[in-house]
Amino acid sequence: MTYGIAWACWGLAWALLVLGSGGQGADAAQALARTLEYLGTLAPLYVAWRLFPRLVSTGAVRLPAAPSTRAHVAASSRDVSGGSVGFWGFMFNPRVRVWGIGAIVTLTLWRYVSFHAALGFPASVSSACAAFVAGIPGLLLGGGLEEPGWRGALQPLLERLVALRWDRGAARRRATLLVPLAVGLVWGMWHLPLALMPGTYQSIVPFWMVLVAGVGLSYSLAVVRAWSDGVVWCVLCHMVYNSMLVGIPQDPGRFVAMFAVEAVVGLVVRTLQVRRRVV
Repeated sequence: MTYGIAWACWGLAWALLVLGSGGQGADAAQALARTLEYLGTLAPLYVAWRLFPRLVSTGAVRLPAAPSTRAHVAASSRDVSGGSVGFWGFMFNPRVRVWGIGAIVTLTLWRYVSFHAALGFPASVSSACAAFVAGIPGLLLGGGLEEPGWRGALQPLLERLVALRWDRGAARRRATLLVPLAVGLVWGMWHLPLALMPGTYQSIVPFWMVLVAGVGLSYSLAVVRAWSDGVVWCVLCHMVYNSMLVGIPQDPGRFVAMFAVEAVVGLVVRTLQVRRRVV
């Protein structure tokens, strides 16, 4: 469903950009195409919202109890259609554990240092902050709100399937460590139509680099997701990454090295997480 909705929007956007590039209505066609492009990026959020009751009922998503002075009141307010916190409360719960704060700060610093060292952008911390603040609406619609679908629904669903398929032990840990790889490849392939659309970031670089970035980011965001309470911090980390895409790499070697390091570090930390408690 996520692919179908997004690819339909992006297909229409591509047609408008290519077929409506000339003539008096070119500006209107381009504006409509960009609107459809943003609508397509909301497909994971919509599908996660639709699947949320099923994720809760199957145990793929574990809801935190709502704060209440009376336990029986909190218990009575929970149900499989969304629990005591509901979809939006679960996805965008701002609470985070101490380890989660460390992971988020580390990932943000890594994002700045790696982009600056490999690509020369951002020129300074102030320019990075300015790029982020100035582009918040576009960064949120153009990537950040994908996270409820990928880290909020797909990742826990695959981890639940792993838990049902393998017993506790080494086999289950190894299988769990492959989940971010699968999510990264699914997420990366989802961007394929954008690689064919003029004016997108994905059209500037070879598509295999999009897949490399997807896998690398999938491992680091899996760490943030495991240590945070909700998906909002993954949304913010995704937005930080997108805010630095103005430094699209011209050197594939540097790009691959940058995200290979991120994937390896994410895999190592995720391994430690899984060893502590099998998901």
